[in-house]
Amino acid sequence: MDNYTLKLAQLLQGAQPAQGGLSVGNYPNPYGLRAYQNPNGFYGGQMMPKTTGWQGVHKTPQGQDMTEFSMGDNKGDFPSIVPTLNANELAQIVQKQNITPSARQKAQEFADLRRSQGLSPFKDYN
Repeated sequence: MDNYTLKLAQLLQGAQPAQGGLSVGNYPNPYGLRAYQNPNGFYGGQMMPKTTGWQGVHKTPQGQDMTEFSMGDNKGDFPSIVPTLNANELAQIVQKQNITPSARQKAQEFADLRRSQGLSPFKDYN
């Protein structure tokens, strides 16, 4: 069993299922589930619970909690909210869900560094 699957099993151990499976508010995923868009346009796949992310919990203008805002490249998915962002870049992502070119570059560089170390770009998934 790889580390990613082991972490998923540990996170889901003891979770209380809602009708049809885990809902966004069920323990252990109070921050939602990371879902991936399939070629058919629907979301699914290995839906991992989100954690507090690299910069904690932030409130969106709609009053929702945001811990990460995922994006991807040809190497896979990674969070846009990483420790190397400055305050303006972080605010732009949280308030407008807009990733500036400098923020994208920082997130990609951070993801590449973590991957080169054999680690997940996402916090708490190693």
